[in-house]
Amino acid sequence: MTILEIEAYIRDRRELKENRKPIEELEKKINSSKDWGEINKIYRSLAYLMGKIIDKRNKKRGIKKVSEKKLLRNFGIWEKNELGLGIPKGEVGGDLMHNILDHCYAFKLEDKEFLVGEPYGVSQEDLSELHKFCEKKGLCFRIGRAAEHFPNETIRIIITKKREKEPNMINLEG
Repeated sequence: MTILEIEAYIRDRRELKENRKPIEELEKKINSSKDWGEINKIYRSLAYLMGKIIDKRNKKRGIKKVSEKKLLRNFGIWEKNELGLGIPKGEVGGDLMHNILDHCYAFKLEDKEFLVGEPYGVSQEDLSELHKFCEKKGLCFRIGRAAEHFPNETIRIIITKKREKEPNMINLEG
């Protein structure tokens, strides 16, 4: 963490303490509710708002969303098959990529393109297969935080070309 990031963190913590009233009211509502549906509605509303906050942060940081289909083709994941265009079956990556690329989107930061999947979870076998697939296609991946689709419920898997700067060396998550 840089000095500026530490100062921003301290400032944010101070502002949070000063503006706790809405948070305290929400906490009270959650703690007093016995209705699971109401709690779930609050949870989903907060997840939606987190997604909006992430979108705003990404825009401020110069992260631009791009066509995921184009990037899938560029990365060699999206290929023609007998049904038209689709993620290939019958090779390492077919069914696996359908899971990994759940809630898929792509973005560009500076000159680098990133493909992101936000599944609800992956197994050890999925990660092993993803590693083999990326090796075969000249890609690399990392598992990150701050999933946009449903924060705190999905994980973020970032895939990019190997010749690009490694995804874990770029601060994508603020």
